[in-house]
Amino acid sequence: MTESTREKLLLVLDGGGTRTRALVAPAADSQAEALAQVEVGPTNFGLVREEGLAAALNEIIAKLPKALREISALVVGLAGVGRKEEEQKAESALRRLFPSIPLLVRTDAELAYYGAFGHESDGILIITGTGTIAWTRLTNGRFLRAGGWGAMLGDEGGGTWLGREALRLCLREGETKDLGALARAILKTLQISKAADILTLVYQRNWSPDNWASLAPLVFEHAGQDKGANVLIERAGAALAELVRRLLTMMPAMPDPVPLAVVGGLSVHWPLLAPSFFDTLQRGAPAKCELITPLGDALFGGRLIACDAGIP
Repeated sequence: MTESTREKLLLVLDGGGTRTRALVAPAADSQAEALAQVEVGPTNFGLVREEGLAAALNEIIAKLPKALREISALVVGLAGVGRKEEEQKAESALRRLFPSIPLLVRTDAELAYYGAFGHESDGILIITGTGTIAWTRLTNGRFLRAGGWGAMLGDEGGGTWLGREALRLCLREGETKDLGALARAILKTLQISKAADILTLVYQRNWSPDNWASLAPLVFEHAGQDKGANVLIERAGAALAELVRRLLTMMPAMPDPVPLAVVGGLSVHWPLLAPSFFDTLQRGAPAKCELITPLGDALFGGRLIACDAGIP
Protein backbone atom coordinates (compact mmCIF):
# COMPACT_ATOMS: atom_id res chain seq x y z
CA MET A 1 0.00 0.00 0.00
CA THR A 2 1.41 3.39 -0.95
CA GLU A 3 1.52 6.47 1.24
CA SER A 4 -1.20 8.06 -0.89
CA THR A 5 -3.63 5.15 -0.38
CA ARG A 6 -2.77 4.20 3.20
CA GLU A 7 -5.00 5.75 5.86
CA LYS A 8 -3.13 8.59 7.50
CA LEU A 9 -2.73 8.18 11.23
CA LEU A 10 -2.50 10.86 13.90
CA LEU A 11 -0.67 10.20 17.18
CA VAL A 12 -1.70 12.45 20.08
CA LEU A 13 0.22 12.46 23.35
CA ASP A 14 -0.80 14.02 26.67
CA GLY A 15 2.21 14.05 28.96
CA GLY A 16 2.11 15.03 32.61
CA GLY A 17 4.07 14.61 35.79
CA THR A 18 2.63 11.22 36.73
CA ARG A 19 1.63 9.51 33.50
CA THR A 20 1.47 9.91 29.74
CA ARG A 21 -1.52 8.89 27.64
CA ALA A 22 -1.44 8.50 23.88
CA LEU A 23 -3.87 7.56 21.16
CA VAL A 24 -3.78 6.81 17.45
CA ALA A 25 -6.75 7.89 15.36
CA PRO A 26 -7.58 8.58 11.71
CA ALA A 27 -6.04 11.93 10.90
CA ALA A 28 -8.83 13.00 8.59
CA ASP A 29 -11.66 12.85 11.15
CA SER A 30 -11.38 14.35 14.63
CA GLN A 31 -14.62 12.64 15.66
CA ALA A 32 -13.70 9.13 14.50
CA GLU A 33 -13.19 6.44 17.11
CA ALA A 34 -9.60 6.04 18.31
CA LEU A 35 -7.82 3.02 16.87
CA ALA A 36 -5.58 2.43 19.90
CA GLN A 37 -4.70 3.96 23.26
CA VAL A 38 -1.63 3.30 25.40
CA GLU A 39 -0.14 4.66 28.61
CA VAL A 40 3.44 5.07 29.83
CA GLY A 41 5.20 6.94 32.65
CA PRO A 42 5.66 10.71 33.14
CA THR A 43 6.88 13.04 30.39
CA ASN A 44 6.91 16.37 32.18
CA PHE A 45 9.68 17.91 30.09
CA GLY A 46 11.13 19.78 33.03
CA LEU A 47 11.84 16.42 34.64
CA VAL A 48 12.55 13.95 31.83
CA ARG A 49 14.25 16.31 29.33
CA GLU A 50 15.10 15.23 25.77
CA GLU A 51 16.30 11.70 26.50
CA GLY A 52 13.32 10.84 28.68
CA LEU A 53 10.87 12.21 26.13
CA ALA A 54 12.47 10.22 23.33
CA ALA A 55 12.42 7.07 25.45
CA ALA A 56 8.72 7.55 26.23
CA LEU A 57 7.86 8.00 22.54
CA ASN A 58 9.77 4.86 21.64
CA GLU A 59 7.91 2.98 24.37
CA ILE A 60 4.57 4.28 23.09
CA ILE A 61 5.32 3.21 19.52
CA ALA A 62 6.45 -0.21 20.73
CA LYS A 63 3.17 -0.68 22.61
CA LEU A 64 1.05 0.11 19.54
CA PRO A 65 -0.15 -2.67 17.22
CA LYS A 66 2.29 -3.03 14.35
CA ALA A 67 -0.30 -1.89 11.82
CA LEU A 68 -0.57 1.48 13.61
CA ARG A 69 3.10 2.36 13.99
CA GLU A 70 3.48 4.29 10.71
CA ILE A 71 2.40 7.67 12.04
CA SER A 72 1.54 10.45 9.57
CA ALA A 73 1.29 13.34 12.06
CA LEU A 74 2.03 13.99 15.72
CA VAL A 75 0.53 16.36 18.30
CA VAL A 76 2.30 16.35 21.65
CA GLY A 77 1.05 18.14 24.76
CA LEU A 78 3.60 18.28 27.56
CA ALA A 79 3.87 19.69 31.03
CA GLY A 80 7.04 21.75 31.35
CA VAL A 81 7.09 23.40 27.90
CA GLY A 82 5.37 26.65 28.80
CA ARG A 83 8.42 28.66 27.75
CA LYS A 84 9.44 28.89 24.09
CA GLU A 85 12.95 27.61 24.82
CA GLU A 86 11.63 24.40 26.38
CA GLU A 87 9.09 23.93 23.61
CA GLN A 88 11.85 24.16 20.99
CA LYS A 89 14.02 21.65 22.83
CA ALA A 90 11.14 19.20 23.05
CA GLU A 91 10.38 19.66 19.35
CA SER A 92 14.02 19.07 18.42
CA ALA A 93 14.04 15.82 20.40
CA LEU A 94 10.88 14.66 18.63
CA ARG A 95 12.20 15.69 15.22
CA ARG A 96 15.07 13.27 15.62
CA LEU A 97 12.50 10.49 15.90
CA PHE A 98 10.02 11.84 13.34
CA PRO A 99 12.05 13.93 10.85
CA SER A 100 9.52 14.31 8.06
CA ILE A 101 5.93 14.29 9.39
CA PRO A 102 3.83 17.26 10.55
CA LEU A 103 4.53 17.79 14.25
CA LEU A 104 3.10 20.17 16.84
CA VAL A 105 4.34 20.65 20.41
CA ARG A 106 1.97 22.36 22.85
CA THR A 107 1.54 22.47 26.61
CA ASP A 108 -0.61 19.78 28.16
CA ALA A 109 -2.82 22.63 29.38
CA GLU A 110 -3.55 23.77 25.82
CA LEU A 111 -4.63 20.28 24.80
CA ALA A 112 -6.83 20.03 27.89
CA TYR A 113 -8.35 23.45 27.11
CA TYR A 114 -9.29 22.48 23.57
CA GLY A 115 -10.67 19.22 24.88
CA ALA A 116 -12.84 20.99 27.45
CA PHE A 117 -14.14 23.92 25.38
CA GLY A 118 -13.67 22.87 21.74
CA HIS A 119 -12.80 25.12 18.80
CA GLU A 120 -14.94 28.16 19.58
CA SER A 121 -16.28 28.27 23.14
CA ASP A 122 -14.15 29.78 25.88
CA GLY A 123 -13.98 29.91 29.64
CA ILE A 124 -11.54 29.05 32.40
CA LEU A 125 -9.97 25.64 32.70
CA ILE A 126 -8.57 24.41 36.01
CA ILE A 127 -6.13 21.55 35.73
CA THR A 128 -5.57 19.87 39.05
CA GLY A 129 -3.41 16.79 38.85
CA THR A 130 0.18 16.37 39.95
CA GLY A 131 0.40 20.15 39.50
CA THR A 132 -2.14 22.95 39.05
CA ILE A 133 -2.81 25.73 36.57
CA ALA A 134 -5.71 27.95 35.49
CA TRP A 135 -5.92 28.62 31.77
CA THR A 136 -8.04 30.68 29.36
CA ARG A 137 -8.04 31.66 25.69
CA LEU A 138 -8.32 35.32 24.71
CA THR A 139 -10.21 36.67 21.70
CA ASN A 140 -6.94 37.02 19.76
CA GLY A 141 -6.31 33.28 20.12
CA ARG A 142 -3.51 33.65 22.64
CA PHE A 143 -3.63 31.93 26.02
CA LEU A 144 -3.45 33.44 29.49
CA ARG A 145 -2.46 31.46 32.55
CA ALA A 146 -2.19 31.66 36.30
CA GLY A 147 0.03 29.23 38.20
CA GLY A 148 1.68 26.22 36.67
CA TRP A 149 4.98 27.06 38.36
CA GLY A 150 5.99 23.51 39.16
CA ALA A 151 6.45 21.59 42.39
CA MET A 152 9.27 23.70 43.84
CA LEU A 153 7.60 27.09 43.41
CA GLY A 154 3.88 26.51 43.22
CA ASP A 155 1.25 23.93 42.25
CA GLU A 156 -0.80 24.65 45.38
CA GLY A 157 -3.91 22.50 45.51
CA GLY A 158 -2.43 19.75 43.32
CA GLY A 159 -1.31 16.24 44.10
CA THR A 160 2.33 17.08 44.80
CA TRP A 161 1.35 19.88 47.17
CA LEU A 162 -1.25 17.74 48.95
CA GLY A 163 1.20 14.88 49.41
CA ARG A 164 3.87 17.17 50.81
CA GLU A 165 1.41 18.90 53.15
CA ALA A 166 0.15 15.52 54.33
CA LEU A 167 3.69 14.51 55.26
CA ARG A 168 4.18 17.80 57.11
CA LEU A 169 0.95 17.12 59.00
CA CYS A 170 2.22 13.65 59.87
CA LEU A 171 5.53 15.06 61.14
CA ARG A 172 3.77 17.65 63.33
CA GLU A 173 1.44 15.05 64.81
CA GLY A 174 4.41 12.74 65.32
CA GLU A 175 6.08 15.35 67.51
CA THR A 176 3.08 15.36 69.86
CA LYS A 177 2.65 11.56 69.69
CA ASP A 178 -0.99 12.13 68.69
CA LEU A 179 -1.30 10.63 65.22
CA GLY A 180 -4.63 10.96 63.45
CA ALA A 181 -6.12 8.49 60.98
CA LEU A 182 -4.47 10.14 57.98
CA ALA A 183 -1.02 10.15 59.58
CA ARG A 184 -1.35 6.49 60.54
CA ALA A 185 -2.37 5.63 56.98
CA ILE A 186 0.67 7.48 55.64
CA LEU A 187 3.04 5.53 57.89
CA LYS A 188 1.43 2.28 56.78
CA THR A 189 1.65 3.22 53.11
CA LEU A 190 5.30 4.22 53.41
CA GLN A 191 6.04 1.10 55.47
CA ILE A 192 7.68 3.04 58.29
CA SER A 193 7.04 2.81 62.01
CA LYS A 194 7.31 6.44 63.16
CA ALA A 195 6.78 9.88 61.66
CA ALA A 196 10.42 10.92 62.04
CA ASP A 197 11.36 8.22 59.51
CA ILE A 198 9.71 10.39 56.85
CA LEU A 199 12.76 12.67 56.90
CA THR A 200 15.15 9.84 56.08
CA LEU A 201 12.81 8.44 53.44
CA VAL A 202 12.23 11.72 51.62
CA TYR A 203 15.71 13.21 51.72
CA GLN A 204 17.68 10.06 50.99
CA ARG A 205 15.46 9.00 48.09
CA ASN A 206 15.21 12.52 46.60
CA TRP A 207 11.47 12.30 46.04
CA SER A 208 10.04 13.41 42.68
CA PRO A 209 6.65 15.12 42.20
CA ASP A 210 4.90 11.84 41.42
CA ASN A 211 6.19 10.37 44.71
CA TRP A 212 4.56 13.22 46.61
CA ALA A 213 1.39 13.04 44.50
CA SER A 214 1.00 9.32 45.19
CA LEU A 215 -0.02 10.23 48.76
CA ALA A 216 -2.77 12.67 47.73
CA PRO A 217 -5.50 10.00 47.45
CA LEU A 218 -5.02 9.20 51.14
CA VAL A 219 -6.05 12.75 52.01
CA PHE A 220 -9.38 12.38 50.20
CA GLU A 221 -9.93 8.87 51.56
CA HIS A 222 -9.84 10.31 55.08
CA ALA A 223 -12.18 13.24 54.43
CA GLY A 224 -14.73 13.42 57.21
CA GLN A 225 -12.69 11.05 59.39
CA ASP A 226 -9.61 13.13 60.08
CA LYS A 227 -9.50 16.80 61.01
CA GLY A 228 -6.13 17.30 59.35
CA ALA A 229 -7.36 15.78 56.08
CA ASN A 230 -10.39 18.09 56.13
CA VAL A 231 -8.17 21.13 56.62
CA LEU A 232 -5.89 20.11 53.74
CA ILE A 233 -8.86 19.65 51.40
CA GLU A 234 -10.22 23.06 52.38
CA ARG A 235 -6.83 24.64 51.73
CA ALA A 236 -6.56 22.89 48.37
CA GLY A 237 -9.96 24.15 47.23
CA ALA A 238 -9.08 27.67 48.35
CA ALA A 239 -5.75 27.52 46.49
CA LEU A 240 -7.51 26.55 43.26
CA ALA A 241 -9.93 29.45 43.76
CA GLU A 242 -6.99 31.81 44.15
CA LEU A 243 -5.65 30.68 40.77
CA VAL A 244 -8.99 31.47 39.14
CA ARG A 245 -9.26 34.80 40.93
CA ARG A 246 -5.83 35.87 39.67
CA LEU A 247 -6.71 34.83 36.15
CA LEU A 248 -9.98 36.74 36.25
CA THR A 249 -8.17 39.94 37.26
CA MET A 250 -5.87 39.59 34.21
CA MET A 251 -8.61 38.90 31.65
CA PRO A 252 -9.48 41.99 29.58
CA ALA A 253 -13.07 40.80 29.02
CA MET A 254 -15.20 37.96 30.26
CA PRO A 255 -18.70 36.54 29.83
CA ASP A 256 -21.18 36.60 32.70
CA PRO A 257 -21.04 34.07 34.21
CA VAL A 258 -17.65 32.67 33.20
CA PRO A 259 -17.81 28.99 32.16
CA LEU A 260 -15.50 26.94 34.37
CA ALA A 261 -14.26 23.41 33.67
CA VAL A 262 -12.18 21.25 36.00
CA VAL A 263 -9.99 18.42 34.70
CA GLY A 264 -6.99 16.40 35.86
CA GLY A 265 -6.42 13.47 38.13
CA LEU A 266 -7.82 15.18 41.24
CA SER A 267 -10.97 16.39 39.47
CA VAL A 268 -12.70 13.17 40.57
CA HIS A 269 -12.57 14.65 44.07
CA TRP A 270 -14.22 17.91 43.01
CA PRO A 271 -17.29 17.38 45.26
CA LEU A 272 -14.92 17.60 48.24
CA LEU A 273 -12.94 20.55 46.87
CA ALA A 274 -15.90 22.57 45.61
CA PRO A 275 -17.23 23.99 48.91
CA SER A 276 -14.03 25.79 49.90
CA PHE A 277 -13.33 26.66 46.25
CA PHE A 278 -16.60 28.51 45.71
CA ASP A 279 -16.61 30.01 49.20
CA THR A 280 -13.15 31.49 48.57
CA LEU A 281 -13.97 32.58 45.01
CA GLN A 282 -17.17 34.38 46.00
CA ARG A 283 -15.28 36.47 48.54
CA GLY A 284 -12.71 37.92 46.14
CA ALA A 285 -13.42 37.26 42.46
CA PRO A 286 -14.41 40.06 40.05
CA ALA A 287 -16.90 37.81 38.22
CA LYS A 288 -19.13 34.81 38.82
CA CYS A 289 -18.17 31.38 37.49
CA GLU A 290 -20.47 28.58 36.37
CA LEU A 291 -19.25 25.00 36.42
CA ILE A 292 -19.66 23.14 33.11
CA THR A 293 -18.94 19.59 31.96
CA PRO A 294 -15.88 19.39 29.67
CA LEU A 295 -16.61 18.36 26.07
CA GLY A 296 -13.75 15.87 26.15
CA ASP A 297 -10.27 15.19 27.45
CA ALA A 298 -6.82 16.40 26.42
CA LEU A 299 -6.42 13.69 23.79
CA PHE A 300 -9.61 14.88 22.14
CA GLY A 301 -8.21 18.40 22.39
CA GLY A 302 -5.06 17.32 20.56
CA ARG A 303 -7.17 15.99 17.72
CA LEU A 304 -8.99 19.33 17.47
CA ILE A 305 -5.66 21.19 17.42
CA ALA A 306 -4.47 18.99 14.56
CA CYS A 307 -7.69 19.69 12.70
CA ASP A 308 -7.36 23.47 13.21
CA ALA A 309 -3.76 23.34 12.02
CA GLY A 310 -4.72 21.45 8.87
CA ILE A 311 -2.46 18.46 9.53
CA PRO A 312 -1.43 16.07 8.25
